[in-house]
Amino acid sequence: MNSAGKINEWVLDLVFPSRCIGCGRVGEPYVCNHCLIGVLINKNFRCIDCGLKTNLGLTCLGCSEGNPVDQLLVVADYDNWLVKKAIQCLKYSFIQELANPLSSLADKYIKWLSGERNYQIFTDDTIITAVPLSRKRNNWRGFNQSELIAKNIADRFLINCDFKLLARTGLVRPQVEIENREKRIRNIQDTISLNDNISVTGHRVIVVDDVSTTGTTLNACARALKGGGAKEVIGLVIARG
Repeated sequence: MNSAGKINEWVLDLVFPSRCIGCGRVGEPYVCNHCLIGVLINKNFRCIDCGLKTNLGLTCLGCSEGNPVDQLLVVADYDNWLVKKAIQCLKYSFIQELANPLSSLADKYIKWLSGERNYQIFTDDTIITAVPLSRKRNNWRGFNQSELIAKNIADRFLINCDFKLLARTGLVRPQVEIENREKRIRNIQDTISLNDNISVTGHRVIVVDDVSTTGTTLNACARALKGGGAKEVIGLVIARG
């Protein structure tokens, strides 16, 4: 950040001091440690499509043909009001700092997987990426919220990340505005592709998103990645709406 940016940030903090969106205490981060510790991680695993309980969120055999995502890992419960508020403020109030506590929840979840479930999500050939935004959406928001979260996770666990793997074009409406599953699928079909001259052959790719509802966006990402040679695609989302 340049000097002018630092001065502007200092003035904003002076006039509008940050406060925790959970407890409201002034001078705290947007989610203070006390409130963050109180958020429980999700310990249930379900198939991305049918919703049946599966081992570690693996896509069940009956759904595997139409769902190229191999596994869905969900960090927290979207019904938790603090999780929901943090995600909404990140996306629609443009508070980029909220990517940090959401990333911390993912950190806690990944460590739980490793310690309590003896499952290592990261392998030597793992690449972390994020669900891409359309250029219009990215210009409107000014950042890709899923990319911010994914970058934090990659930095904390020292895993390779690449946010140029996937491109998104031609999406007419944001998926969140469409309730019908079939319309969601049609809306996003053929809008996510692997960028030119990109190879993911033999890699496990973890695709990070803030919220997954029907899984159609993650599946579109997985379809493009597997078309480029990825051996496995895992969806890692903060919550499932």
